[in-house]
Amino acid sequence: MITFVRLTNIGCLELFEFKAGKFNLITGANGAGKSSVGKGILSTLTKGNFGTLTREGSEGGQAVVIFDDGLEVTREVTSAASATGSPLTVKRGKWSEKPGKKSEDFMEGLFGGYSVDAGKLLTAKPADRLKALLEAMVLDEKKVLTEIREIVPDLIVMQGQHPLEIIDNNRKRIYEDRARVNKEEKQKRLAAKELFESTPSPIDMVLLTREVSDAEDARDLLVSDKSEKLESLKIRSRRAVDALTKASTDHVSDRSATLRARIKLLEDEIVEYERTESKALAVQVSDVRAEFEAKQSALDAEYDDAIALKRDEITKLHSTKENEVAILTSRKFASQNEREAESLKQESEGLSYQLKAIDAYKLTLMENLPIKGVTIEDGDVIIDGKSWGKDQVNTSRVAIMALDLGVVKATMAGHAGIVLMDNLEVLDDENMAIFEEASKAYDVQIFCFRVGLGPLTVRTVSE
Repeated sequence: MITFVRLTNIGCLELFEFKAGKFNLITGANGAGKSSVGKGILSTLTKGNFGTLTREGSEGGQAVVIFDDGLEVTREVTSAASATGSPLTVKRGKWSEKPGKKSEDFMEGLFGGYSVDAGKLLTAKPADRLKALLEAMVLDEKKVLTEIREIVPDLIVMQGQHPLEIIDNNRKRIYEDRARVNKEEKQKRLAAKELFESTPSPIDMVLLTREVSDAEDARDLLVSDKSEKLESLKIRSRRAVDALTKASTDHVSDRSATLRARIKLLEDEIVEYERTESKALAVQVSDVRAEFEAKQSALDAEYDDAIALKRDEITKLHSTKENEVAILTSRKFASQNEREAESLKQESEGLSYQLKAIDAYKLTLMENLPIKGVTIEDGDVIIDGKSWGKDQVNTSRVAIMALDLGVVKATMAGHAGIVLMDNLEVLDDENMAIFEEASKAYDVQIFCFRVGLGPLTVRTVSE
């Protein structure tokens, strides 16, 4: 841990020094030198060319930090550093490492203090927030993808995505698929219900078909019976007319032959007789025809009503049969909708199982990650169950997460825990107090920078 910091001609500072503790809050008005302090400390912990840190008007500057084990690190900066570099010297007691690359490698490997812009993180766009979080969550991609494919065989992987993004995107896809399937199932069940309710229970189609057949047979029998009787009547009537005609013709022929001998004397009598006989025949034929028509009318009266009734009955039965076919077709569609709805229900249950399995696997992953209480849902960062994207998270909690990011990234690089946090003026006094209290749980040294009123000041809190 750094116990002392001295900055000479660094940034806008001519000379600034302070004893450092575990938690250090550097405040001051804009231009007071907060950034100079942060950059000066970082220059002693990391590699780089820091010539631009030289205070304007001076030929060179110096940043010195001393650690609790006696290690002293000095970064020399000059206005000509762009050409000559910025020498770094590391020494402890009588031991000293010559200025140069070995010293920088030593400090970079040991400390490499990590700087986090808390203000920038707090005001970042959701996509940038997510990116910052994912960078700190290092996972074995091959292992994760192999395990998640056991849950989601049709896993969709986009190149360049973090494993958590892949899991989140596929979970969203499955969730949307389940919503679609549930909607389709609901529609199918509603359609089946409406079809069943709008159609009466079907009757026995075999019985109905038999009734139609029996009615048609009865109608055909009536028609046949009527036709036979009518044909018989026609035959009898023709025979009667033929017999009358023949009898009259024969009688007239015989009588005419007898009278021809007396033609001359009886011409008038013959003419009158033939006229009389013709009239009598016409009357007799007319009577036969009248009798036929009367009997035909009687047959019509006897059979037509019964045939008409049968035809009406058959028409109604055919209509009933057609309605029953329509009812059966509707109920068939209703049953099909029910079967499809049941299939969709099973598909939805499978998707629900996948979602639960994904959530359980994701929870296991998150529990093993160094930043606790944070997860990703639908591309949003969720902190302690609250949406960061929807600004539901308290700013102090976000600042604590920013500290987590700094600690994790420093740990990932194999460095000792020194974290610099800039722009903490985004926290009001109440949230700053919450953040400071929470930081006590971290086994790192923290340098916080916050815009305030007045000159540059440092408040330190020891172990």
